[in-house]
Amino acid sequence: ETAVALLKARGVGIIYVSHRMSEIRNLSDRVTVLRGGKKIGTVVTAEISDQGLIEMMVGRPVEQLFPKIEDKPGAVRLEVRDLTTEKHSVIGASFTAHAGEVVGLAGLVGCGRSELCRAVFGLETIEAGTIMLGEKPIERPTPTSMLAANVCYFPADRGSEGLALVRPARENATMSSLDLPQLSSGPVLKFWRETETIKEPLTNLALRPLAPERKASAFSGGNQQKLMLARGLMKSFDVYLFDEPTVGIDVGAKADVYNLIKSLVEAGASVVVSTSELPELINLASRVYVMHEGKIVAELAQHELSEAQVLSHYFGGRA
Repeated sequence: ETAVALLKARGVGIIYVSHRMSEIRNLSDRVTVLRGGKKIGTVVTAEISDQGLIEMMVGRPVEQLFPKIEDKPGAVRLEVRDLTTEKHSVIGASFTAHAGEVVGLAGLVGCGRSELCRAVFGLETIEAGTIMLGEKPIERPTPTSMLAANVCYFPADRGSEGLALVRPARENATMSSLDLPQLSSGPVLKFWRETETIKEPLTNLALRPLAPERKASAFSGGNQQKLMLARGLMKSFDVYLFDEPTVGIDVGAKADVYNLIKSLVEAGASVVVSTSELPELINLASRVYVMHEGKIVAELAQHELSEAQVLSHYFGGRA
């Protein structure tokens, strides 16, 4: 920001591309909003509110950014009891997630919520505790065994963990579903079926451009996120673990992610969302667990969810 200010003071004209509202507000004099490859309008920054800009970006009122989720909690799909990781990034954590509901994991960065998701999926070594899927205990979970048990995990770092950036969109979307009969026969991959099968999930997520053979690295951040999430639509999973599902993407792409979560929940899946975005927790979750220094310090029901209430537990206060 300092470099931009210095250049501006010297009379240099600057075109600054960003979806971060703070940068737009602090650096620009005028803002041009693009959506779907088309110019929506140009406004004077000082004369428009953040809400007004967001509405230009997404094409709908801000209050419609978060869809109304008709959650109908059913049986317990995932139960974690007294889980402690080997590195003690998670200590004695217990929580449940039911079919047909969104469960939020809240807390400051480093509180252990990301590690908790990773441990459930088998990416962090577990020192103690129990993971139950329905009534079935899971011994020493691994990503392979959890995928086989119908658990899907979306990491926070899509670049290094979520995508094979040098491979095409098609391969990234199907890599967790190659065991499906329509995609393979023994060791033989049915390429033509793979190409046909991914069209619907990629279209539903509004991937732009809809180019299955384009390398993942050639897509924008928001579209890379959609590409990763498309895996969750290739087959029906019972449990979905989202870690920072909207990190580094624009407001329009966020709306698409929220609608995906809505569709999964209303189809009966159990969805766990770990996020540092308070509005996401408040508007999407049925219940929220707050973590501090590796421990779950509070469980909040939907009627208790407000920014003040959630934040009050961020530093270790227990309900």
